[in-house]
Amino acid sequence: PSRYLPAVSMPILFVNGTNDFAYPLDSYMKSYHAVPGEKQVRITVNMPHGHPAGWAPVEIGRFFDHHLLAKPALPQLGKLQRQGDQITLSAESPVGIKAAALHYTTSQEPINKRMWQTVAAKVDGNRITVPAPPADATAWFITVTDKQDAMVSSPVTIAGPTQTDKP
Repeated sequence: PSRYLPAVSMPILFVNGTNDFAYPLDSYMKSYHAVPGEKQVRITVNMPHGHPAGWAPVEIGRFFDHHLLAKPALPQLGKLQRQGDQITLSAESPVGIKAAALHYTTSQEPINKRMWQTVAAKVDGNRITVPAPPADATAWFITVTDKQDAMVSSPVTIAGPTQTDKP
């Protein structure tokens, strides 16, 4: 991936789960960040690995329909901003925002074996506010769901030991 992803010139959607054995989040985020152009990510807590689960997300069709048929886009997330004990961000969607949440783990296990906690966020129009992850969080991200049940995520922030850090 490090050889080819920096040359990606078309929009790309990354879809993965928090506990995927084949694509652990620490490596997956390196791939995400290697893409220089337009990209979005959808991370699901405990999404099973495999073709049926990987093909099921409605966001895949919505992503293609937007880019090929000019249909409504998936939610676009603004920059995460930490203000004291809260995280805020903007989220733009042509169909409106329905919900948002913070997902975090404090586990020190290999990244694809960690247990995740979810905290609902406050949605006020296109402004999302959620408590900041705890100081001992080892990984966290925010998801935003639009009124047509399409979800996108912020990139995953990872701290502490990860699967690829372990021998």
